[in-house]
Amino acid sequence: MKSLLVSLTLALGASVLCGCGGQAANALPAPTPPEVIVSRPTTQTVTDYVEYTGRTAAVENVELRAQVSGYLRLINFEAGADVEKGDLLFQIDERPYQASLDAANAEVSRWDAVIKKNESELVRRQELRKNNIIPQEDLEQAIAEVAVSKAERAKVAASVEKATLDLEYTQITAPVTGRVGRPLLTVGNLVVTGNSPQALLTTLVSLDPIYVYFDIDERTLLDYKQRVREKGLPDDQGKVKALNVPVEIGLANETGFPHHGVLEYVDNQVSTTTGTLQARALLDNPDRSLVVGLFTRVRVPVGDAYQAVLVPETAIGTDQGRKYVLVVGEQNKVESRTVALGRRQLDGTRVVKSGLKGDESIVVEGLLRARPMRPVTPKELPVSSSTKPAEPAAPDDSSKTE
Repeated sequence: MKSLLVSLTLALGASVLCGCGGQAANALPAPTPPEVIVSRPTTQTVTDYVEYTGRTAAVENVELRAQVSGYLRLINFEAGADVEKGDLLFQIDERPYQASLDAANAEVSRWDAVIKKNESELVRRQELRKNNIIPQEDLEQAIAEVAVSKAERAKVAASVEKATLDLEYTQITAPVTGRVGRPLLTVGNLVVTGNSPQALLTTLVSLDPIYVYFDIDERTLLDYKQRVREKGLPDDQGKVKALNVPVEIGLANETGFPHHGVLEYVDNQVSTTTGTLQARALLDNPDRSLVVGLFTRVRVPVGDAYQAVLVPETAIGTDQGRKYVLVVGEQNKVESRTVALGRRQLDGTRVVKSGLKGDESIVVEGLLRARPMRPVTPKELPVSSSTKPAEPAAPDDSSKTE
C-alpha cells in the first residue's frame, strides 16, 4: 500500500512538472506599441478671414422707357450686346415731332415780324406824340402791343424748345456703358410713356466696375467694432471706403478667391430678422467675367497678420467638448495636450492659439490606436504628405473659433 501511494505521488509530481514546462514554452511575447504617424506643427504668418456668400449686382441698372409716344421705327442693337454710352438703341418715328418743331419755328418767325412791325409803329407814334398830333393813349397802346408781341414770341420760343426735346426723345440712346437686354417691343409697335410694364423697352446694366452684396453676421460686426475701439480708431461706418478693407471673391466654379475688390459700403442697421448687416464690395471687372446676379463666395480679413502654430485637422481630437492633440514625448510615451483652436485654413490645417509651442511631435494619424501615458511606435509623416502653408479662412466655421 505504501509503495502504491509513493508511485501515485511521483506520477502526479511528474505531470505537474510537465504541465509547467509546456506553459513556459508556449508563453506569448509582449505586444509591440501601436504604430502612429507623427509630424511637427508648422509656424507661419496667417491672417484670419471670414467667408460669406454673396451676389453680384450692377453699379448702374437702367430701365429704358420712352419719354414720347409713337410707332417704333428702328431697333439698333442685338439682344445681350455690349453697348457704349450714347449709342442709339431705339428710334421712334420722328416725323410728327419734326413737323411740330417746324411749326413752332414758323410761329417764332411770325412773331418776330409782328414785333418788328409793332416796334416800328411805336417809333412812329412817339414822334407824333412829341408834336401833340396823337393822344397819349395811342402811344401807350403801341407800347403795350410791343410788350404783348414779345411775350407771345417768348411763348412760342418755349414751344420750340419743347418740340426740340420731343424730337431728341425719339432717339433712345444708352445712358451708360454696359450690357443691354432683349428688346421688349418689335418694330411697328406703338411705344407708350409712363411707368407701366407695357412702357418698358429694355434694361441696361453696367458691368465694370461691379458690386457684390453680402451679409455680415452680428458676431463678426461686434468683433470688428471691438478691434476698432482697441486701436483707438474712429468707428464711422460712413467712411468705410476710406479704410480700404480688401475683399476677395470666388465664383462657384473657381478655386480660391481670384477676384479682388474693396469694402465700399455697410448698411446703417442690423436686420432684426436675420441678425445680419448688409455690406457691399466694389470690384473692377475689365474682362466682364462677372455678370449681374452671380452667386459668389466672399472672403474678408478680420484682423492683422500674426505668427501662428498650425496643426493638421486630423491631429485634433475631441473629448466631451475638450479639444486636444496627442504629443509623443520621452520613451515614445503619449501625452494628451489640451489646445485652444483658432480658424481653420484652406489647406486643412488649424490654428492653435494655446497648448503647443510648435516644436512638439504630435500624432497626425492613428489617434484611436494611441493611449495617453502608453508608448507608441512613431513614424514621421512623409515629406510629400506634409502640410504646406496656405492662405487662411475656411467656409464652415469662418465666423467663430473654438
